[in-house]
Amino acid sequence: MRLLFRKMSYHQMEDDMKQMEKVLCSKSFLYIDLFLIGIMISFAVSISFHSLLVGAVAFFVFYTVFSTIYYLLSKWLKDSPAEE
Repeated sequence: MRLLFRKMSYHQMEDDMKQMEKVLCSKSFLYIDLFLIGIMISFAVSISFHSLLVGAVAFFVFYTVFSTIYYLLSKWLKDSPAEE
Protein backbone atom coordinates (compact mmCIF):
# COMPACT_ATOMS: atom_id res chain seq x y z
CA MET A 1 0.00 0.00 0.00
CA ARG A 2 2.86 2.32 0.80
CA LEU A 3 4.24 1.96 -2.71
CA LEU A 4 1.05 3.35 -4.25
CA PHE A 5 1.62 6.82 -2.80
CA ARG A 6 4.50 8.93 -3.95
CA LYS A 7 6.66 10.64 -1.38
CA MET A 8 6.32 14.37 -0.97
CA SER A 9 9.38 16.52 -1.32
CA TYR A 10 10.71 18.48 1.63
CA HIS A 11 9.45 21.78 0.19
CA GLN A 12 5.93 20.44 -0.32
CA MET A 13 5.85 19.20 3.27
CA GLU A 14 7.18 22.53 4.51
CA ASP A 15 4.48 24.42 2.61
CA ASP A 16 1.80 22.14 4.05
CA MET A 17 3.16 22.65 7.56
CA LYS A 18 3.15 26.45 7.11
CA GLN A 19 -0.49 26.33 5.98
CA MET A 20 -1.41 24.19 8.99
CA GLU A 21 0.43 26.52 11.35
CA LYS A 22 -1.38 29.50 9.86
CA VAL A 23 -4.78 27.84 10.37
CA LEU A 24 -4.01 26.63 13.89
CA CYS A 25 -2.77 30.07 14.97
CA SER A 26 -5.67 32.03 13.49
CA LYS A 27 -7.90 33.92 15.90
CA SER A 28 -11.07 32.33 14.56
CA PHE A 29 -9.71 28.83 15.23
CA LEU A 30 -8.75 29.82 18.77
CA TYR A 31 -12.19 31.25 19.51
CA ILE A 32 -13.87 28.13 18.08
CA ASP A 33 -11.63 26.06 20.34
CA LEU A 34 -12.59 28.22 23.34
CA PHE A 35 -16.24 27.77 22.37
CA LEU A 36 -15.92 23.98 22.35
CA ILE A 37 -14.03 23.94 25.65
CA GLY A 38 -16.70 26.16 27.20
CA ILE A 39 -19.43 23.78 26.01
CA MET A 40 -17.66 20.73 27.43
CA ILE A 41 -17.10 22.33 30.83
CA SER A 42 -20.65 23.71 30.98
CA PHE A 43 -22.05 20.23 30.24
CA ALA A 44 -19.96 18.84 33.09
CA VAL A 45 -21.27 21.54 35.46
CA SER A 46 -24.89 21.32 34.33
CA ILE A 47 -24.99 17.57 35.05
CA SER A 48 -24.14 18.19 38.69
CA PHE A 49 -26.85 20.87 39.06
CA HIS A 50 -29.50 19.17 36.86
CA SER A 51 -30.46 22.45 35.22
CA LEU A 52 -30.19 23.65 31.66
CA LEU A 53 -30.25 27.28 32.77
CA VAL A 54 -27.22 26.79 35.02
CA GLY A 55 -25.44 25.07 32.14
CA ALA A 56 -26.16 27.99 29.81
CA VAL A 57 -24.99 30.52 32.39
CA ALA A 58 -21.89 28.42 33.06
CA PHE A 59 -21.14 28.31 29.33
CA PHE A 60 -21.30 32.09 28.98
CA VAL A 61 -19.18 32.54 32.09
CA PHE A 62 -16.54 30.02 31.00
CA TYR A 63 -16.41 31.35 27.43
CA THR A 64 -16.09 34.92 28.67
CA VAL A 65 -13.40 34.03 31.20
CA PHE A 66 -11.38 31.98 28.71
CA SER A 67 -11.68 34.65 26.02
CA THR A 68 -10.57 37.31 28.48
CA ILE A 69 -7.61 35.22 29.60
CA TYR A 70 -6.60 34.66 25.97
CA TYR A 71 -6.94 38.35 25.16
CA LEU A 72 -4.94 39.44 28.21
CA LEU A 73 -2.20 36.90 27.59
CA SER A 74 -1.88 37.90 23.95
CA LYS A 75 -1.59 41.55 24.91
CA TRP A 76 0.77 40.83 27.80
CA LEU A 77 3.09 38.58 25.79
CA LYS A 78 2.87 40.73 22.62
CA ASP A 79 2.82 37.51 20.65
CA SER A 80 -0.66 37.45 19.18
CA PRO A 81 -1.44 34.75 16.59
CA ALA A 82 -1.17 35.44 12.90
CA GLU A 83 -4.01 37.46 11.47
CA GLU A 84 -6.49 35.74 9.22
